Amino acid sequence: REDNKVLLWGDPCHTKDVEQRAQDAELVDFFDNAPIALHWLSGEGIVLWANKREIEVLGYTPEEYIGQPIMNFCPDEEELVLEIFKQLGSGNTIKDVPVRFRTKDGRIVPLLIDSNVKYDEYGKFAHTRCFIRDDTGRKIHEAKARLLLEETKRSLKMLDNFMSRSLHHVRTPIHILQSSVDLMQENFVTMKRLAAKEKVSSDLQQAIEENETLLENAGEHIRKSVEMIDDITDLAKLDQQQELKLTKELVELRTLGQDVFGLVDIPDDVEAALEFQGGGSTHLNTDKRYLAKILRHLLDHCVNDTDSKHNFHDQSNRHVTLIIGHLPAGNVCTFKVVVAVGEDVTTQDIVKLVNQEDASNKKTAGDGATITPSDLPHIFQKYTQELLPDEITDWEAADTLRKKIEAGINSQRLDSLHIGLSLSYHLVNALGGDLRYLNLPNCKCFSFGIPHSKSELQVERFLVRPKNKKRTAGGAQFVPAPYIQPQERTKSEIVTQGVKAMDPPTVLVVEDVPMCAKLLLRHLNQLNCSTKWAKNGQEAVDFIKNDPSSVFDIILMDIRMPVMDGIEATRIIKHELHCTTPIVALTGEGGDDIKDQCHKIGFDGFRTKPLKRDMLMSVLHEHARYTLPSSDQASNRQTQ
Repeated sequence: REDNKVLLWGDPCHTKDVEQRAQDAELVDFFDNAPIALHWLSGEGIVLWANKREIEVLGYTPEEYIGQPIMNFCPDEEELVLEIFKQLGSGNTIKDVPVRFRTKDGRIVPLLIDSNVKYDEYGKFAHTRCFIRDDTGRKIHEAKARLLLEETKRSLKMLDNFMSRSLHHVRTPIHILQSSVDLMQENFVTMKRLAAKEKVSSDLQQAIEENETLLENAGEHIRKSVEMIDDITDLAKLDQQQELKLTKELVELRTLGQDVFGLVDIPDDVEAALEFQGGGSTHLNTDKRYLAKILRHLLDHCVNDTDSKHNFHDQSNRHVTLIIGHLPAGNVCTFKVVVAVGEDVTTQDIVKLVNQEDASNKKTAGDGATITPSDLPHIFQKYTQELLPDEITDWEAADTLRKKIEAGINSQRLDSLHIGLSLSYHLVNALGGDLRYLNLPNCKCFSFGIPHSKSELQVERFLVRPKNKKRTAGGAQFVPAPYIQPQERTKSEIVTQGVKAMDPPTVLVVEDVPMCAKLLLRHLNQLNCSTKWAKNGQEAVDFIKNDPSSVFDIILMDIRMPVMDGIEATRIIKHELHCTTPIVALTGEGGDDIKDQCHKIGFDGFRTKPLKRDMLMSVLHEHARYTLPSSDQASNRQTQ
């Protein structure tokens, strides 16, 4: 200016103001260049501000991102975003909420959001404070865990399928073994009778007796193998949600309880007892085979499972009891299988504890409801007693679970697959009950109930075998299996059928395995039957088609054969050749699907291999009305 004065224009500021401005600039730089993505949203969901990191993560320019609705960048997440604003508007803070964002190049990236709200001086919604983090690592971790869980489930399913398919092929050689053992036992009976008659040397008699004992033991192992195959088949059907077809009959409980103990190997140091509490039903109208299978598996677990012994502090005075009683309310017959240690633990104490547990756990009885593997308690899981969850997101947890399952499968008893408890759980449910488990320091108990009639059960207790008493051959069974008396021809049958009623039948055996055929033919010949052998279904059809005069009284038909299977052969024989000869399916398959298929095609009967001699006699009587003459009945009874 002309007066040489300087004019200063601006707001006066203090040194502290300058320092504050510098700090504010540093703070702005801190958020704008922070390594974590940040943004603000208005109450309407408009992006008010975003730092450089968020812009880089999503790939947009500031102009493309800021000022736009956040919903434009969150595909298919509208409901979740609205819920986030609902929570924030209520004054809540959200943390680790997974949201998917769409980048500029079209990729979908998983992110985690932490956020709360800044309110203005009037308490109104100003903007959100949103922190977002890349969630890809967690997603990969979860995906690996899910993949490992699915692989574990798939491996177990493959194990199921492998066992089911393999054991189907095992049925045939087991059938051959069982038939061979039966024939050899019959031969030894004859040899013993001849040896006694001819007064042979004591060494020869001893050799005969020793070999007979070996055969008895072999027969017992074969029986267990057949039971194992049946168990695997039944469990596979139940796992596939197939409905079991129950064959109900009137079951006398006292005999059932006694017979079941004969199917279980009881260790020498265990006392076994059967106890009836009285007042309930003497009979049950239920499936006897499945009920006996349940009790057998529960008893076997309690007396032989090595893992259960580790739950006891003291191994002395171990005793196992099958308790059959009733619940007056609702007319329910109850079954309890108890293993306990110590003289101070009584069955009354255990029953009281179980009843208390039942009262505190009002779980509805089975009544046939669908049970999935994830519904089963740990103790009832097959193979390993490890529960497989429907979902798992922790890879370490999934890896630990798989290792436990692998260790469990590799460490089971050599004579057990650990499927008995799982099968029992399903079977109890199918019978209308609910299998429960109680584990205490000195005892464990399995219990279930089945509806019953009103006839009363007497109070009784049987000592199956005292502790440390040596077992005889055949296990702990103390009630011998009843001999089924062949039925005599009625006068009416003789009058209506004439001399033929007394003649042995002519049997056509259709079987592709030569050894199976030879054993069956030999059994039939010993029963005085005339026989003919066809190696496949086509040969059987040709026999009947080419020689109508060769009348068979019964046809025993295998199902799976080369050239022509038994299903097709029976269809032709029944529906094209119009042959009325009874045809009985004789096969290693026992599933309901194959039974239904055979029934629909026209089979007159169905039997599973191996077919023992007494069952063969039953088939001949039922379908060919043949009964052994009296002299042969007595001889046959001795060979049984």
